[in-house]
Amino acid sequence: MGLILGQIILLLAIVLPKGSTLSQATVGRWATQASRQAGGLLAVLNQWGQRLGLVLCLDEIFFHRAPI
Repeated sequence: MGLILGQIILLLAIVLPKGSTLSQATVGRWATQASRQAGGLLAVLNQWGQRLGLVLCLDEIFFHRAPI
């Protein structure tokens, strides 16, 4: 969504118990850690998706020897 850390802190304040305070540094570390975890998963999904994309393209171009 492209939120900045201050906006994330405001949104977390809605769902966290009253009196919980988060620093910008803490939320920044959480975001960095989550992005690293997502990066590894996205690399795997990208490889898997590329193979499906190739099959989809070939099926779309030639369907039982009749172009679509």
